[in-house]
Amino acid sequence: MSSRMPARVARSVALGVPMLLVGAIAHAQAWLPPKGWAAITFTTGVSDVGNHLFSSTELGAGFENGTNEYDLGDIDTRLASVGFQYGISDRFAIGADVAFVNSRYVGDFPENPEIDNGEWHGSLADFRAAARFQAYRGRVVVTPFAGVVIPTHDYEHHGHAAAGKGLWEVPVGASLGVPFGEDRTWSYLVGTVAYTVVEQVEGLSVNRSSGIVEAGFFPTDKLVLRVQGGWQQTHGGVDWLEIDDANFGFHDAAADSDFWSAGAG
Repeated sequence: MSSRMPARVARSVALGVPMLLVGAIAHAQAWLPPKGWAAITFTTGVSDVGNHLFSSTELGAGFENGTNEYDLGDIDTRLASVGFQYGISDRFAIGADVAFVNSRYVGDFPENPEIDNGEWHGSLADFRAAARFQAYRGRVVVTPFAGVVIPTHDYEHHGHAAAGKGLWEVPVGASLGVPFGEDRTWSYLVGTVAYTVVEQVEGLSVNRSSGIVEAGFFPTDKLVLRVQGGWQQTHGGVDWLEIDDANFGFHDAAADSDFWSAGAG
């Protein structure tokens, strides 16, 4: 079993941008593109959110029809991003991307009337860049990374239809990967953990820890099947139940956002 994955595998892993944890962690993979190899990638995504109350379990069930849902409106989002990756050496690579977000809110509870008015609002969001270094290459590979997230401009960050949080971020972490197979790599397992230092919001710390685990299987040389699981915990910020008149104007950017996620593709 070789820890240096064939180029097709490295490309498959590198180009399969995880949408579960969109951000600089998406650049964090254990395997690097070959030296001198470059790629430009285009990614699109669609998100439609109904019954916009992400959780009412802490308040108890019984809002509507005995469920824990409450209809605060719908949020529709369309995202398009362009990015690149380049292998500077066999052990060092860089990558970056920038996203355009088009979104709208339809409902009776707007947070920001300027953008939560039922119309579509589009904006460039954040520029993200990361560098990866394969520090260990044996039966497994270990690849630390560091990155930066920079808002492209002073876009509107308050409201259901906001393009993002508008905050500077510095994620650091490491990925560990294990390929399986002798004659050819037929499957792999990769895990990534990160700690992100985030620009404070009105004096509040919103630094966060996150992680993602991905398993992939190659039934043929040109097809990969994958499953993912992700986790995030924010260290500080404003919980949904703590929103009041004093923090309402910045509670989106300062949200105490904790979650588990899963997906396949």
